[in-house]
Amino acid sequence: MKKVTGEPPIEAYEELDHTGSSGSIDEIYIVDIAALDEDAKEADVSKLLGGGEIRHPVIIRTDQCSRSAKQSVKSKGGTVSYTTNGDGFKNKSRIEKAISRWDLKLEIINNSVEVNNLEEYLEQTESGEPLRFEDFNEVVEVGLSTEDHELAYEVMEMHASNVSQVDGLEAINLMRARDFAREFGLDPSPFKEKIETYFEQADMPDSFKQHMAEDLPSEMSVMDVLTGLDEIHDFYDFDAYEDNPELRSERVRDDEVEYLMAVDEVVNWV
Repeated sequence: MKKVTGEPPIEAYEELDHTGSSGSIDEIYIVDIAALDEDAKEADVSKLLGGGEIRHPVIIRTDQCSRSAKQSVKSKGGTVSYTTNGDGFKNKSRIEKAISRWDLKLEIINNSVEVNNLEEYLEQTESGEPLRFEDFNEVVEVGLSTEDHELAYEVMEMHASNVSQVDGLEAINLMRARDFAREFGLDPSPFKEKIETYFEQADMPDSFKQHMAEDLPSEMSVMDVLTGLDEIHDFYDFDAYEDNPELRSERVRDDEVEYLMAVDEVVNWV
């Protein structure tokens, strides 16, 4: 177990997340299950099980995690990050994968491994390939922390043009890009139009949206928003919809849209 007290990798977390309060940084722990003891290191797959007690926010890195263990971690403000070891990762939700890849990207940055620059991301998007969620986040943060505002904007605009269908993750990207454009006097319309189309899926009066927004924290980070989306996915248990997975997908989508509409009333995305 490694306590994080402002030394790396927390510097990387703070550097890449300027959307809100980073929380109680001096109380966050990172726990790599596979590195806890020699038996775990030799195991083919690590798994976190329920039982015991969690007293602090923790970032758990594991191959697999039981439902009860995940709920315990999240109840204390923690996060479960899944490795790509074994077959379990491919069965995770797109939100769980995004959270896990985000954590992996931050670990790479902390270890000073070279990551893509804006020119490489531009080349990727110009080829018609959209960016992964964690890579889009890097583009936003580089654009905010350097003078390459217009190049970062160009990458975001090209990425948006490659997105044919907007889901919860892409909606977050688009809202961040929209607010980035506004921040630097650039055209937000390529992102704003797609967001408005996405939000049109929700049949929700403004009064209800405002009520939902009032129940949210006054400051939310991107990881906070991802955690909220993850809770929506967890609420609609797969087993309960085994005979009708399409209904589960529909309900998850509707809740995602309503949740993000409320979040957008609260969050300053840049």
